[in-house]
Amino acid sequence: MSYKVLSRKWRPQVFDDIIGQNHITKTLKNAISLNRVAHGYLFFGPRGVGKTTCARILSKALNCLDLNESNPCNKCINCKQILDGSSLDFLEIDGASNRGIDEIRELREAVKYTPSSGKYRIYIIDEVHMLTQQAFNALLKTLEEPPSHVKFVMATTEINKVPQTILSRTMRFNFHRIKPDSISNHLRNILEKENISYDQNSIDLIAKKSDGSLRDSLSYLDQVISYSDNDIQISVVKDVLGIIEESIYLNLLINCHDNDNGMVIKICNQLFEAGVPIIECIKGWNDFLRNIILLKSNCNDQITLSEKSIQNIKKNLNNYSYIHFLKILNFSLEFESNINKIDQIEIAYELLMLKISSLNAKHKKKKISNSIDIEKKDKVIENINSENLNKIKNNNNINLDTVPSIDIIDKSKNTTKQQKLEKISPIIDLNKHNQKDAQNANRIVNVGETKLNDSSVDNNVTEKSSFDFDKGTDKIDLNFFHKKWDELRNEIEGIDSKLSIFLDDAIPKEYKNNFLKIVLPDGNIFQATNLQKNVNIFEDYINKKYGIKLKINFLSKEKDKKEFKDNPLNNDHPLISDAIEMFNGEIIK
Repeated sequence: MSYKVLSRKWRPQVFDDIIGQNHITKTLKNAISLNRVAHGYLFFGPRGVGKTTCARILSKALNCLDLNESNPCNKCINCKQILDGSSLDFLEIDGASNRGIDEIRELREAVKYTPSSGKYRIYIIDEVHMLTQQAFNALLKTLEEPPSHVKFVMATTEINKVPQTILSRTMRFNFHRIKPDSISNHLRNILEKENISYDQNSIDLIAKKSDGSLRDSLSYLDQVISYSDNDIQISVVKDVLGIIEESIYLNLLINCHDNDNGMVIKICNQLFEAGVPIIECIKGWNDFLRNIILLKSNCNDQITLSEKSIQNIKKNLNNYSYIHFLKILNFSLEFESNINKIDQIEIAYELLMLKISSLNAKHKKKKISNSIDIEKKDKVIENINSENLNKIKNNNNINLDTVPSIDIIDKSKNTTKQQKLEKISPIIDLNKHNQKDAQNANRIVNVGETKLNDSSVDNNVTEKSSFDFDKGTDKIDLNFFHKKWDELRNEIEGIDSKLSIFLDDAIPKEYKNNFLKIVLPDGNIFQATNLQKNVNIFEDYINKKYGIKLKINFLSKEKDKKEFKDNPLNNDHPLISDAIEMFNGEIIK
């Protein structure tokens, strides 16, 4: 007798044997027991999860002569005929091979005949999305009102290609991907019945590799058994299925973290020499990054990494944030989506890793720069505060106009000072003073623990009232944007991580008449163009945050407007000078 592969040998024959689709099997069993079976079903879902198997079991159950709790007996004449393919009341059609209107017309003629031995004539159309539009149209009326002795069961992996007219005439069931734990348990049961020894980690690895498809996992298991001589070990599974170890991905990421480009290229070449397909490399890499993000998100129950890898990640990569790994994964997923369009795929893979390495280098540079700026700011504030306090202690007649604002140290003393100020502060009459005079009259008095006497306060000085005159754009200059630049970049990073990368080297260069020019000295036209396309994000944020309505222009490098004045082509068309500036070009005579 010829050998049967595991996926055929261990195909479920009753509803209770189907793995991971309880929401469907329970519904079908109840429909059979209550005699509420619909005339048409549509099963859709990924490959290898039991769609066709479930359709066959349903066909047997509808014609079975001895049902057992809505499960077919697989022993009566009708069940046996369906099993060996000799039943005249059961027809399984491949939609890819019988996709034309002629085949559907033949089916419409065949449904008129009554069953020969069973209760129903059952038609299974596999890969139904492959039918032509004309074939679907020919099937509509029969599918909507078939004879009482006919049942249709259709299966597809691409429900988006099935017309809505078909979907509305059937009862739909969504088959889910099967969980790795369920696949592992099923594989262990099969190996025990086959008397094959195995390592638990190797079975879990096969289940993970199958990506929710039980049929794929059985195909992988067949392949491993043939190679391993009935003793399955994890090393054998990795060799046969070409699975890259976690340690390689971890080593690659650490070298990207350290910005060791030479080592990054060396590891990539080792992968190429091992003969591992690049598509498998990038899929494994993306899955590794996903596990790191899960680790950063404290979703420990969903992590599939080994404990050793988790400890190494915490030790070597703990200083990177959740957002940073999201950026890296975004780059990698974009590469995977375009992989079929790339000719020199190995060079492209190396380039991807070098980009990630440069991204890490920028992250370090930015982090160091921010920490240095904070230290400088703290020292400056500390020096100013100490200097001001010394002046106040040594000079009782100090002019408050010259004292910069410093933080209040004691809240109780601040309250006492506030009460005194309210007594001595004159009321500003806006009808007598214009806005400019009111601004000059409003000054902040904030001198820490200094005792304030009535004689030490000028009658023309008041605490800042509820009227705020600093929100006008006339108070905004280029220095304001330099001070707020780090804050703006961090906020944009939360809105759009891609744009924040382009802002790393950007510098506000000019501000005039509510027009802000931002230059990328080391950037390129691609970066400036992408930033300009999304300029509304920056303008809306600044307007919402600071109440400033302005226009922003991003340039790849600073242009000298004078170089266009004497150009004879400048007056030919007003768009020429704009095009030269936008694309960083020049006129060649």
